[in-house]
Amino acid sequence: MYAYIKGIVAEKTASSVVVDVGGVGYELFVTTSLAASCEIGSERKFSTYLSVKEDEMSLYGFSSQNEKSLFLQLLDISGVGPKLALAILGGLPLSELAGAIAAGNTAVICSIKGVGMATEASMGVMREDSSKFGKLLVLVLLPGTQGLYGFIVTVMMLM
Repeated sequence: MYAYIKGIVAEKTASSVVVDVGGVGYELFVTTSLAASCEIGSERKFSTYLSVKEDEMSLYGFSSQNEKSLFLQLLDISGVGPKLALAILGGLPLSELAGAIAAGNTAVICSIKGVGMATEASMGVMREDSSKFGKLLVLVLLPGTQGLYGFIVTVMMLM
């Protein structure tokens, strides 16, 4: 529903920021590293994802469209909701996370707070799905890649 929000950072906590846009404050749940990088009073643009549940609506903010895309890929994994996907994103740099998934490195993946063996096993299943995993690696390892040619070349190089 909201592709991005651009405004002044009015408040922040370890896991969220409030962005003032025309006098309206939008609370965005973000990774701890993104929250730490935000300075109160600075203008920022966040890619966003709106989670709608029966009893709540929550906005999640990301530093880039690629980070948001990886978040959406994580949501496709059985047992991973928005809060856990955000924790996974914040647990490792994006390139390390993709490398750990690609290598099936269970120790690294399970070291992320909130990730148990069942979640890690689901990520392993995702790893074996080449269409999803190829897209995941392209988004993480080549953030500037756009267009079909870049995607095909990258997937061929990774397989």
